[in-house]
Amino acid sequence: GRWLALPYLGGGAGNLIDFVDLSLSPPSVVYTVTVGNGPDACCVTPDGAKLLICNGADGTVGVLDLTPLPSSAPTYGGSPIAVGTGPYWIQINNAGTFCYVSNAVDGTISVITVGSLTVTDTIGGLSVPVAGAFSPNGAIFYCCNGGNTTVSVINVSLGSVTSTITMPGDGATPGVPAGINITPGNIITTSSGTLIAFT
Repeated sequence: GRWLALPYLGGGAGNLIDFVDLSLSPPSVVYTVTVGNGPDACCVTPDGAKLLICNGADGTVGVLDLTPLPSSAPTYGGSPIAVGTGPYWIQINNAGTFCYVSNAVDGTISVITVGSLTVTDTIGGLSVPVAGAFSPNGAIFYCCNGGNTTVSVINVSLGSVTSTITMPGDGATPGVPAGINITPGNIITTSSGTLIAFT
């Protein structure tokens, strides 16, 4: 893609997001847009028209209209989507129909339907949920629990946690997962350094 969106909190600027034009040499910040408080993870809708961003300090997901690009800055407007407390991570499912928002403070995931941009479900039973990822077939969502040493396995069709995976760590320190990635070869990699094979 051409654009890189970078939310940032540094320098006292706790409500800004930079848009970097990767087609420039060197790539440069072209636009800076004011969003909600405590911007964190963000994702783009499948049609490329909107960017959804977690406003961690507001308990909302904000929506930016990307259609003015490249001639002018994206616009942030309308009513943000109210989610749980401390939204930290947002991930759109493989089909592009809904997204999961990890609410780190209240231990829930808010499910947002992409077409209507409304919360349609809430999944509980997590401990400081942070990063997450959908399985390649979209049937499972793996969510890192920053409050302990586990990854929650969420059955998407049931909308609930069905099991947990304990991170063994390195033998000296607990394996608290804070990030997760799923490769095309169906291998989960967490920031605790653990590889989990699944089918």
